[in-house]
Parts: sequence; structure tokens; C-alpha cells
Amino acid sequence: MNRPPLFTAAMLDVLRELMNIGVGRAARAIAELSGREVVLRVLDIELLDLASTRQLADLRGQINVRVSQAFHGKLQGCAVFALNRSGAVRLAQLLLDKGDDDVAFDELDQGALLELGNIVIGSAVGMLASELAAEVHYDLPQLQLRGIREAADLFVDLARADQTQALVMRASLTLRGDIVNGYLLLFFPGPGLRALTARLSRMTP
Repeated sequence: MNRPPLFTAAMLDVLRELMNIGVGRAARAIAELSGREVVLRVLDIELLDLASTRQLADLRGQINVRVSQAFHGKLQGCAVFALNRSGAVRLAQLLLDKGDDDVAFDELDQGALLELGNIVIGSAVGMLASELAAEVHYDLPQLQLRGIREAADLFVDLARADQTQALVMRASLTLRGDIVNGYLLLFFPGPGLRALTARLSRMTP
């Protein structure tokens, strides 16, 4: 994996550890809601590269489920939790104890995914805000079904690529023995990203 130029390998390791603490809290909250054991892990993290054909590869050329939520304060930006449609349908089946043949992805399914995305985003952003001692306020989360051809199609209505930078985190969620992969994207204007990199640099040798 190409390392983001703004981050050293040590900074990426620290950030991945922080994110895994955050999504670990999310997993416990989801487990309490679903009554089932949940494991949620951030597998890797990198800076979004719109020229890359590898990043977000399993989301391209199909319909995806996107939960987005803006946050404001000393740490400000927008977070996106994204799954391809087949992964979203399977996750809804597992969360709601539906049969494998129930692929309608109705309002109940969408509500479950919206709540899950809200928990994941809140836990991840909250972890960063805690490390930065930054008070953060959240807008209401929104769920959309979006078809994308290129990576930018996933967030073109949320953040302009020339005004912001984004961290891409590939995550896996394990529930009832099934593994569903998705992505968590965090978009920061310049000041937010600089505050984050400054904090990470102080946490590394």
C-alpha cells in the first residue's frame, strides 16, 4: 500500500490503533442492540487518491449504500460509511434475523443500516475528537443508495476534492460468523487534517 505523504508509517500505526479502539466501542454498542456478538476492525488506512483504481474497487460500477454525517467544531468535516448493496443486504439480514432469500432492502433494513452507520461514525470521530480534546457536534446522519463509476462519485455532493482531504479506512464487520467488508471515509478541510497530523506526530517516537 502506498503511504499517504502527510503520514509516516508510525503515525498510520497510531491512527489505526485509535480507529480500532473507536470501532471496538461501536461493535459493543451494535452487539447490545442486536443481542449478538459483533467484531468490527479497521484493516488498513490511507489517504484517498482519486487516481487510484484500487481504492474502493468493490464499490465501483454498482449501487452502494452510503451513510453520511457532517461534524463541526474544532475538528470538522464529514464522515461516510459505505457498503456495496450486496454487503448491505447481508448485514441487514444478520442484524434483523432475516432469511437469506429476503433481499428487498426495505425501510426496516435501511433504518438498521442508518443506525449502524451512525454508531460507527460517532465512535470513530469521537475517538479522534477525544485525542484532540476537541468538542464535536454532529448533524443528523443520512442514508442514500448511490451508483458510482469513479471514487469521487461517492462523495462529490459532500466535499470538493480540491478543498479537502480524505482518509479511507477499509473495515470488516463479523456477525454470526459472516464477514461483511465496507469503508469508512473521513473528510477534513485543511485545518482539521493539520490538527490531526500534529497530534499523531506527538504520539509517535
